[in-house]
Amino acid sequence: MRTFQLVDNNGSTYDITVKDKAFFHNITGLGYERDAEYQRVKDRYTVLADNLTQPEIKGAVRFFKPGAEDEYFRFAQFCQNPPIKMVYNPGHGEYYRWGRIVKVERSDGIDALTANISFRPTTPWIKDVNVNNDNLITDGKTYDYTYDYTYSDTIQGSVIIDSDSFQSSPIKLTIYGEVVNPQWRHYVNNRLVTMGQVNVTIPINHKLVIDTTVIPYSIKEYNMANQLIADRYQYSDFSTGRFIRLENGVNLISAAGDGGASALKVEAQIEYATV
Repeated sequence: MRTFQLVDNNGSTYDITVKDKAFFHNITGLGYERDAEYQRVKDRYTVLADNLTQPEIKGAVRFFKPGAEDEYFRFAQFCQNPPIKMVYNPGHGEYYRWGRIVKVERSDGIDALTANISFRPTTPWIKDVNVNNDNLITDGKTYDYTYDYTYSDTIQGSVIIDSDSFQSSPIKLTIYGEVVNPQWRHYVNNRLVTMGQVNVTIPINHKLVIDTTVIPYSIKEYNMANQLIADRYQYSDFSTGRFIRLENGVNLISAAGDGGASALKVEAQIEYATV
């Protein structure tokens, strides 16, 4: 059975697939729609822009009597602590998207109370995949083969994530100190697509985080307690792309410094138009 859960800004969870308590049904909006802009040239068309639209997921949450009034009130209060994360398991894994409950419309019945809700997402569906260069992977895959890399001397500190999505997906890349002038490369199916470097020294027990899961993208140094030490963006090599987003296929990410390969971790948010 597929399941839905909501998580509020405090991290509290509300399960909306409990049949005798609060059950989410008559659901629409789980598919996708694209908003494309075209330019006509004679009888042919060129795509100028092509993006996913921002749909609303709608449905009814049924609260069963007795206790429906109290449960509805608790649910309505929960929805007013955004942002809300909708967690969905269609039966082949867990996915989530962030957004807000923008409408709660109440109606009363003899045996139950119903709230018709609208969830307006601010992200696509996301699956988390975390991996470090000890090949410890959560919800991902390990590989026992090697690739024919161009930069074999700097590729030792590396991780692989196989993305089955055709959406460009953000990551948080962490490079651990001590490392002098950290540099990183991103390959997709053995093709170099992105590289970056920061001209600083990251000491032991510190880490450099290159993050495309946030807007704006950032390059910052932290200690191991995740306390911000400094913004290192201004020390980066602006002749390089620096910021990594996963593509469909085998994504290899490597990190090194002036002294050789580095320890690294990648926290990926693989995005999907629909699941």
